[in-house]
Amino acid sequence: MSTGRNAPLEVVMVTNNVLADKIGGHERYVSSLSRALVAGGASVRVVAKRWHHDAQARELQSDGVVVERYAVPSKLNPLYAALYPLYVAAGVGARVRRRAGANTVVHAHMSVPAFPLAFRRAPYLFTFHAPIWRELLMERQDSYALPGALQQTVVRVARGLERRVALRASAVTVLSEFMRQELGMLDDGVAASAALIPGGVDGERFAPPTVPRPAAAAEPVLFTARRLTPRTGVDELLRALPLIRASCPGTRLVVAGAGPMDGSLRALARSIGVERAVDFLGRISDDELVAWYRRATLVVVPTRELEGFGLSTAEALACGAAVVGTPAGATPELLRALDPALLSDDCSAAALARTIVRLLGDPDRIVAIRSGARARVLPQMAWPRVADRYLELYERVAFTADSDRSHPASLRSALP
Repeated sequence: MSTGRNAPLEVVMVTNNVLADKIGGHERYVSSLSRALVAGGASVRVVAKRWHHDAQARELQSDGVVVERYAVPSKLNPLYAALYPLYVAAGVGARVRRRAGANTVVHAHMSVPAFPLAFRRAPYLFTFHAPIWRELLMERQDSYALPGALQQTVVRVARGLERRVALRASAVTVLSEFMRQELGMLDDGVAASAALIPGGVDGERFAPPTVPRPAAAAEPVLFTARRLTPRTGVDELLRALPLIRASCPGTRLVVAGAGPMDGSLRALARSIGVERAVDFLGRISDDELVAWYRRATLVVVPTRELEGFGLSTAEALACGAAVVGTPAGATPELLRALDPALLSDDCSAAALARTIVRLLGDPDRIVAIRSGARARVLPQMAWPRVADRYLELYERVAFTADSDRSHPASLRSALP
C-alpha cells in the first residue's frame, strides 16, 4: 500500500466517536479502516469527541492508531444543542491544524465533525455515511430534542451545512448506491461524482464455522444485532415472531444490542406473549457476535430505513450465515444477488414473517445460501483492499493540496 511519496503518509480521521468509547457500525468502520491503513505503513490519528471524563485526551492504541479526544458540553446542560457545534468546531479545528503538512490527508466521517473543515481552505476527503439532517428527525431525538419550530430550523441549518461539507470536499465517497441517492438530495453533482467504496469486513475474524450447521432444527434460532432504535425495526421483528411461531412453534429470537428502545421492546415482547421465546443480550463482544452468526438458523436485519451499507449484514455473510433483510436502504445491494428470497416484500412484521417461514420450510435453500454467502462479500470487501482504494484517493487529495500551494484557485473547496 505504497503512496509513492518519500515521507510516510499521515491520515487524520475526523469522526464522532472511537470504538473504545462507543460501539456502533460507524465506529467499527473507522476503527477497522484506520487499523488497515497502519498495517499498510501509513500513520493514522483519529480525532473524536471525549465521551467520558476519564478518557485520555491522547492515546496510542495497541494497533498503532493514535486517538485524540476533545471536550464537548454535558448533555445535562440546557444549552447543549447550541453549544455542541461550537465545541466541535474548536476541538476539530485545533487538532487538524496542529500537525497539518505536505504528507497529511484529512479524512472526515459524518457531517457534524466535518463542519469546521468546510470553512477552511485546506483539502479533505469526506465519506458520506448517513444524512445527519434526517437522523435529527428520526433517531437522535434523545440527544437533540428541541421545540417543534426550533427543531425544523436546526434541521434546515444542518442540511445546509451538510451540503457545504460535501461541496467543499476535494473528494467524496459513499458506501452504497443507496447512500449516493441520499447524497443526491443534498447535491446531484456531488452524488454523481462520488466514488463508491463499500464498507470492509475482517475476513479472519468473521469466518464460517469449521463444522457445517444443520439447516433444519427443531427449535430454529433467529438472531439480530441492532442498535435498538425505531429505524432498525426490531419492534417489527418482535411482532413477526408470533406469526412465525404459528408455523414453526419452536422458533426463538435472540436480540443483541442496546439503545433507547430497550425497555419498550422488552415490554412489547411481554404484551404479545413471546417474552419466553426472546433473549435480549444487550451489548456483546465481537467473539460473541461471530458465535451467534455461526449458530443462528437465520440472521435477520429488519431495518425500516437509512441502512447506509449494512455492516452487520456483510459480517454475517462472511460467517456463512443466511441473512434475511428488508428492502430498506442498501440491504438489497448485498442480498439480492445472493438470493432474492432473502428479501422481504416490505418492512412490516407480516412480510418478515412470510419470508422467514418460507426459508425455514426450505432447508436445502438455506444450505445453498450459506455456501455462497462468504463469496458475496470476500475478498472484494476485505479491509486491505478497501484501504488500498482509499490510499489512491488520498494521493489525489494530497496532490490537490500540493497544487493549491502554487495555484490557490485550483481547489474544489473554493467553489461557492
